Amino acid sequence: MNIAIVNDDRISNDFLRIVIERNTPHSLIWSVLNAEDAYTECERDLPDLILMDIAMPGINGAQATRHIMQTTPCAILIVADSVHAYQSHVFDALGAGAIDAVNVPDLDEGIKDDNLAPLLRKISHIERLIGTDIARNQPRTTAIRQRDNQLIAIGSSTGGPTALAHILSQLPSEFPMPIVIIQHIDQQFSRDLASWLNEQCDLKVKIATEGETPALGCVYLADSHAHLTIGKNFRFHYEKEPEDYPYRPSVDIFFNSASKNIKSRVIGLLLTGMGRDGAKGLLNLKKNGHHTIVQDKESSVVFGMPKAAVALDAANEVLHLNHIASALIELSCNHETIQKTES
Repeated sequence: MNIAIVNDDRISNDFLRIVIERNTPHSLIWSVLNAEDAYTECERDLPDLILMDIAMPGINGAQATRHIMQTTPCAILIVADSVHAYQSHVFDALGAGAIDAVNVPDLDEGIKDDNLAPLLRKISHIERLIGTDIARNQPRTTAIRQRDNQLIAIGSSTGGPTALAHILSQLPSEFPMPIVIIQHIDQQFSRDLASWLNEQCDLKVKIATEGETPALGCVYLADSHAHLTIGKNFRFHYEKEPEDYPYRPSVDIFFNSASKNIKSRVIGLLLTGMGRDGAKGLLNLKKNGHHTIVQDKESSVVFGMPKAAVALDAANEVLHLNHIASALIELSCNHETIQKTES
């Protein structure tokens, strides 16, 4: 890959340059100290991957990410002094199109394997993702009871956090189906993302735990140490295999488990993201009679995963982000009315 660096700290900038040049097979094509110069360089020589600082004076990393993804899109990895300390900006950047985030290696530790490992793993992971990428106020419902063994399954990746917040913020606290989210994100950020999403909506957002049963009024975010699945007993389980799958957690693996084990009803939703994870799983849901939705190209930060699903004819509906929440409300409420009529 051709890699670029955007970091206002000269020492960190130089350190990252040395890491790339000495410890990876990739080429460093340019490095700059501010967002404005990054815009110019992207127009002149677009990299495959940008290592983007988050806390820069003037235009910060989240704002720079949004501009670049709108004008000269490419893969962006947030490399921050402290991802946790700047979590609000980091999630803004992830929502704007950054693929992932990692702390800058400790400068005092220097070029040591343990010190560099987290950054190098992220870069290697993104290289694999790029290689598999196929393309560069709502009405409130009255309180209703949850039907047995039903859920909404959502898969998302690049640009997902903001899209998820947009949808969840429009769902009422009485929403009649539990929601499960498979978002491509590093494990160390999973709980921060759950906490951030919890602040954006009336539903309770939490990390899905082993053996737990999805409950009404809750949104469950997959932890990222393994692949989340749901069993025939309608309980969550985590699986380590496949170990070498480029996506962890995998949308396909969860969708496939829901398609296989849930006979009553699943609404499958595939949002913005790089690559094609979730497309085949969504198709399996559709083939088994479940309703499937994908986010449209216009509102997607990266139209990779949704496009792959459309190519497989896996979607019953292709919707703009602004229309997804109302569709979920209508689908869940209409189903409740049907169930009451039949009973």
